[in-house]
Amino acid sequence: MSSWDYYRWKIQKEVEKVAKEFKSLLEELDRELFSPALREKKEFREGFVYPEVEVHERSDSIVVEVELPGVKKEDLELFVSEGEIELTAKRRVIEEISETEYTRRRRIKKGYYLRLKLPTPVEPERAKARLEDGLLRIILPKKGGRGFKINVE
Repeated sequence: MSSWDYYRWKIQKEVEKVAKEFKSLLEELDRELFSPALREKKEFREGFVYPEVEVHERSDSIVVEVELPGVKKEDLELFVSEGEIELTAKRRVIEEISETEYTRRRRIKKGYYLRLKLPTPVEPERAKARLEDGLLRIILPKKGGRGFKINVE
């Protein structure tokens, strides 16, 4: 074996080691962020569903965007603590279409529930939330603190 082959083999072993560590970190991240929601599903009350969520981490804040079609801000409860958010939203959509010979009615009564662990501690007392066109945007400045109920604009 030439010295080049030895170094190539050594580099390959190091890359495999780093790839294995990276895979382990991704699995841990998945367990921390997404698995709690799956575990909670067992305890989940009937009549609620999980909304679509996106979490963006900026240098100074975390931005959480939650899709809540059919929800009014009066029907929304949002609690933020240093490490997680919890959201409960009621939704009542009644759609009625009348035509000459029949009426079609659609009722949606399921609400939304979300409990999400945050990737880094935040300052809940400085959090801001805005509900506009069915999209709830929560801006959470990074740091630490205790839990607060957040009013939605």
